[in-house]
Amino acid sequence: HYAYQIGKNLVPEEHIEAFENRFKVAAPPFKFSTPLKKPATDYLITPSREAISQQLNELFTLRDLRRDEQSNEAQRYGGLGGIILEGDPGIGKSELVLASLRANGFEEVHDYDAYPEKILPKKPFYRMPVSMQTADKKRLLLTAFHEGAVVIVDEINSSPMMERLLNDLLMGKTPDKKLPDRPGFLIIGTQNPITMAGRHAPSAALARRLITTTLPPYTHDEMEAILMAKGVEAKKAALLVTAYENNVKKAKEGHLK
Repeated sequence: HYAYQIGKNLVPEEHIEAFENRFKVAAPPFKFSTPLKKPATDYLITPSREAISQQLNELFTLRDLRRDEQSNEAQRYGGLGGIILEGDPGIGKSELVLASLRANGFEEVHDYDAYPEKILPKKPFYRMPVSMQTADKKRLLLTAFHEGAVVIVDEINSSPMMERLLNDLLMGKTPDKKLPDRPGFLIIGTQNPITMAGRHAPSAALARRLITTTLPPYTHDEMEAILMAKGVEAKKAALLVTAYENNVKKAKEGHLK
């Protein structure tokens, strides 16, 4: 399973179908891996989110290993440095990432200019919005890299990112070949499908340094379960979800925004 997750990012597009037919395997049962951490908030992990939540959970466990002083240099500084969650707009990509981070004890940091003087939480993470200026993005990435922090990059394919810098950092070194002050740097990107206007496919080099996984839309039953978890009566939840699905269908048929 893990070899497949890493290997699929290395396969040329013309061979993807053959690769999938030959090597795709189901995720291992959760009982054989780290127990899934449930968010402390009212975020509901539905069945379609369990495998991806587990994948994030395992990345955070791997980060813990990198931070462990008992680990050797290859364990502390090697390996893939991130994951991209791809899915339709409005299906909760960022919310899932935030819920998973907080369930694993991460705390958001907003000040990325004060390094190295500031006092950091044990597990820091930053958010990089699409609207941030390029110079600020570069400064945030370098700060997070040296702090061993996690960075959420919203809509990672909606504007040309600094691929050369990202490639260097995901290989474990700065552009001037320096190791981080603390290991543990991790990129979590979210993106809409590249078929949507204004989206750019990543370079082959960057794609091979990140695991890409697809977040499916919620099912009808899952949306009902979420509403009921928020306190909506079952009958009203069913009506709301049906009305929502009808409007989505109408919007798609009419090519509405």
